[in-house]
Amino acid sequence: MNTNMISFDNITGDENYIEIVLAKKQINNHQYDIDFDDEECEKIIVSLLKKYPQNKFFKKHTTKYLYDSLEMNVCNVDNTKTVYNSKFIHHNSHKKNNLFFLTNLYDRKLLPTHAFPSTIDIDDIIDSKRVTMKITNNIYFNIDSLQYSDNTNVTHIYINMNIKKSNDIIHTIDTVNDIISALDV
Repeated sequence: MNTNMISFDNITGDENYIEIVLAKKQINNHQYDIDFDDEECEKIIVSLLKKYPQNKFFKKHTTKYLYDSLEMNVCNVDNTKTVYNSKFIHHNSHKKNNLFFLTNLYDRKLLPTHAFPSTIDIDDIIDSKRVTMKITNNIYFNIDSLQYSDNTNVTHIYINMNIKKSNDIIHTIDTVNDIISALDV
């Protein structure tokens, strides 16, 4: 585990979507506490707004339907739908500023909506109320309040990046580390 910076040493070129999930503590080798309370979220929002005063948060309310590796997102405001097929490639973790950062790399493909099967055998249905700050054209900071179908509620915080081969990965890494250094928890 690297304690200095987030790095993307394991990028192979197969991934195009990266999520860095913030965790408060490590419970065991495979489990982390990713549920943040309102006070912790507010503290993080304030620290991020200090770093990026020109940026604003926007809200999004979606319902996610999960089936195998498919995810259909339905925007609850305008009823638009997007379907993704996400193939998990690799993960690693880092600790910095009293937080763990879980980096998940995916090959994520946008599919036509008819690619999501007509079935009642859904793995989970998740109500998502998210506030997002767009940092750059491909980097977003998110605080996502999730309610799962079993009525479990979790508020998790993550940075997501859409990576293309033409992107400047050095700039992306520097920007992500700049975001992380600004977080105050």
